[in-house]
Amino acid sequence: MAEPEEGTAVQDAPRAWIDDVVARIVGRVAPDEPSEVGPDDMLVADLGYNSILFIELAFALEELFQLESLTFEDVPPTGSVRQIQEYIAEKVAAGSAVAPSAAAVDEFLQAV
Repeated sequence: MAEPEEGTAVQDAPRAWIDDVVARIVGRVAPDEPSEVGPDDMLVADLGYNSILFIELAFALEELFQLESLTFEDVPPTGSVRQIQEYIAEKVAAGSAVAPSAAAVDEFLQAV
């Protein structure tokens, strides 16, 4: 997956990169760490998420994408992986989130 080039504007990060990073984070936080996470996977039914894992996922996304602190009015969706990918992509496009570099993603995934 092509990551954003150094110096690329936050809003110009490739959508495929954002989707890939979100899917990797969703998979890492999932209780059984599935080998592959697809956009149509449902967080509860397919990946085994519960309320505690939703909170962990929100914190992980907030940290990695440098999201502003989330409020109850602006909570990420909790249905499918695609909904979360769209939510993060919208935040990056609006400039209220930053697409991470490959090194940042790798470092984050090693720490989780």
